[in-house]
Amino acid sequence: MPVSALSYIQERPSNAQGVSPVELLRGVSVSHIMVLCPMGAGGMRDPALVGKIRGALGEALRESASPAVRAGLPCTFSPPCAYAALWSPEGEIRPGKPMPSPYVIEADAESDRLRVTVKLVGRAGDYLGEVGDALIRALRRGLSGKRWTRLEPEARSYSETIGLADPGLTAQASLRFLTPLLVRNSENGPHIEPGAVLRGMIHRADGMARHCGIKLDADFPALLEATKFVEGVWTDVDVQDWTRGAVRQRRLVPMEGALGRLHMRGDLAPFSPFIALAEELHTGSRVQFGQGRFRIEQGV
Repeated sequence: MPVSALSYIQERPSNAQGVSPVELLRGVSVSHIMVLCPMGAGGMRDPALVGKIRGALGEALRESASPAVRAGLPCTFSPPCAYAALWSPEGEIRPGKPMPSPYVIEADAESDRLRVTVKLVGRAGDYLGEVGDALIRALRRGLSGKRWTRLEPEARSYSETIGLADPGLTAQASLRFLTPLLVRNSENGPHIEPGAVLRGMIHRADGMARHCGIKLDADFPALLEATKFVEGVWTDVDVQDWTRGAVRQRRLVPMEGALGRLHMRGDLAPFSPFIALAEELHTGSRVQFGQGRFRIEQGV
């Protein structure tokens, strides 16, 4: 009997009592697809690039989706097709907090080549081969927009990471954002106060744990309250805005976010595992379009 995409990619928790945030880091699994292809340097700097890759990949995955999914209905394949499992997230972590998609896409420059990496979290890694093949087809077909040409992959590789290290942050940390950060519902614009960034990381970690079949045992109300006492300063801020094409809606969607460095100070020990997970899987809103990617530059 077919199971829902949500039920499939969220395994039954193997830890009935739950695990701590540090133990969650040790149990997280991330499958990687890396593709390398020639591309002009100008296109690599465009904040819309990852969104275009995502759109092309989604269209390629939809080609092999079940007829039900293509008609806007729940998937009837068993296991569910990749498009339903990855592109149609279901459910909420808690009221008002949607379940995060179990993937992120990254784009990096390597000399005159573009490196595209797709990360699949937990059981979503079962779709590694299907997503890898679809990514090749998507790049060869070309990305949307007049500026983009077809890309011919020169290399492709698969890998898996099981477990992440806790950076052991205690009193301060500096996060350098590589792609624009956006946190919704902020009165201070897209480069917002550190508490909101940390709260987003906590909610996202809870969802990613479920994709890995892990129950996170944490005092969420206390953690969320403690974020209010973390101080932060932004430097080197560059607020960016662009548009992305919503093909099925036939319209342009405004996008925004901020690059820069976020320097945080306070009791960061409770948040260190959440920051480490976010460094691997991004944070904030619209992460499926590549936003909210950062590196921990320093911290003690």
